[in-house]
Amino acid sequence: MFGLKDKHTVYVTDQSLNVVKACRWAGVERYGCVAHGLHILIMVYGIGKCQKAYRMLDKVKGIIKMFT
Repeated sequence: MFGLKDKHTVYVTDQSLNVVKACRWAGVERYGCVAHGLHILIMVYGIGKCQKAYRMLDKVKGIIKMFT
């Protein structure tokens, strides 16, 4: 109906092991989402390790929340 018979389907997911394993078992092509990787890299291994940056981020979030 939508003309999707000859299309190549690729799944873009986070890196959680259950999703990776499910895609592997289903035999589908899967790529990890770059945005998820960057988020973890910055928030967990970057800002998360620097208390001053983390406190500043909390203050900025508070200011944004006040205006929205």
